[in-house]
Amino acid sequence: MVVKFSPVFISVIRCTARNNHSSSKYNISRRFSTLPSKMADHSYKLKYFNFRVLGEPIRWQFALAGIPFDDERLARDHTWDEKFKSVTGWGRLPILEIDGKIQISQSCAISRYLAKEFGLLPETTLQNAQADELVDNLQDLRLLWRPWVRESDVDKKVVLEKEMLDTHFPFYLHKVENFIRQNGVEGFVVGRKLSWADLFLANFMQIWTENHGEYLLDDYPLLKAHMHKIINIPNIKAWIESRPQTKI
Repeated sequence: MVVKFSPVFISVIRCTARNNHSSSKYNISRRFSTLPSKMADHSYKLKYFNFRVLGEPIRWQFALAGIPFDDERLARDHTWDEKFKSVTGWGRLPILEIDGKIQISQSCAISRYLAKEFGLLPETTLQNAQADELVDNLQDLRLLWRPWVRESDVDKKVVLEKEMLDTHFPFYLHKVENFIRQNGVEGFVVGRKLSWADLFLANFMQIWTENHGEYLLDDYPLLKAHMHKIINIPNIKAWIESRPQTKI
């Protein structure tokens, strides 16, 4: 099925349903390209679950570069644990497959590789280290948030969210605000140009504000402005408007 999402984007979506009553049971392979497309030297397939979290900053890099890629989304259910995890790379997703034979795992390794290919690395050695610093700390915050995502008990989920809102988010978001103030120029997080770290940060801020409320960033004007700056970059905005809708 070919679906035209905008004058800029075309996406081919192939869905195989294993359970007609639950969208979480879908495997989705999605071919994405831009029109007009740049000529790619390689073919790319990104394998991840039907989540944003760690896969979305990688998808945004392809959108920015105008490079076609297969966006393969696997169901995160018992079949992953029973059939695929033990035979998939290091047993983790995302995985970037290049030319059908080379595989790279770990979201940051993939992001840095593509950033070098697509011109999304910061300009200096120090700025590259600062980008790593920011993303590594965002990953720490994500791990603190993950129990809330996985908890199914409503009452326990409320307690976990309160801990995030009262303790973990304020601690980290205050530091990210200061990080942008000290290291960014013209609204970017490191230096004066867009980098892969900007994509990581904006992606997580979008997910967290959608799940916990826009007010989350009310005390952090630089962070709020940064998120809106990045998600309104034309190619990223068009991707967001065309992507599958997911909570996380």
